[in-house]
Amino acid sequence: MPVPDPTASRAVLIGVDGYAHPDLEPLPAAAAGARRFAELLRDPSVWGLPAAHVTLLGTDASVSRILGAVRDAALEATETLLVYFAGHGLRDRDEKLYLALAEADADHPQIGTLQYRTLRDVVRQAGYRARHRVTVLDCCYRGLAGATSGAGCPGAAAPNHSSSPRTPSPPGSVCATGRPDRPPRCRCPSRTGRWPSSTPRAARYVPTAPAAACCTPRQRRSTSSWNGR
Repeated sequence: MPVPDPTASRAVLIGVDGYAHPDLEPLPAAAAGARRFAELLRDPSVWGLPAAHVTLLGTDASVSRILGAVRDAALEATETLLVYFAGHGLRDRDEKLYLALAEADADHPQIGTLQYRTLRDVVRQAGYRARHRVTVLDCCYRGLAGATSGAGCPGAAAPNHSSSPRTPSPPGSVCATGRPDRPPRCRCPSRTGRWPSSTPRAARYVPTAPAAACCTPRQRRSTSSWNGR
């Protein structure tokens, strides 16, 4: 199957490896994986994205900087938009998913984080011209993205609801996070998901952090409780 047109595609990769909160352990593999992912996306034998079409953000990235980069890439993409996050994931009592940035508070997930729903909305609204929109989450509680994104996610195409009344919606959005038949788990990341055909091959070979490094003891206990164990 031919890869999506690299000249009309964009990618935004975020890898957060350092945290101020003592309960959020460093994740050196998160930043290393994002850097390696960028290399693969630019490799002509994998996808061949032009360097200017790949935005790589690290631990110092703020919420506004991330959302601005995603918005800009989404507005330019007419073929495939790929957004990748690697780092800690947090959840609140209402089972909302938060992507933890460097100043995240493990006890109060609303602080120092990027709520997944906000990221999803920017991807959908700004990326309404893209034929494919793929979000890859490499974090704890990533399965909660499925409940946020609607039917068919994670791991399968989900209906698009473009905010633009002038432009027809593209075929679908994809959130590749893990097996769709499983509840959110702390194992991070998962390689058991059903990768959609629109996902570049590079997305399937990203170096990832082991579960023990990703999740704190408290997070592991919380997740075990979630799964009824």
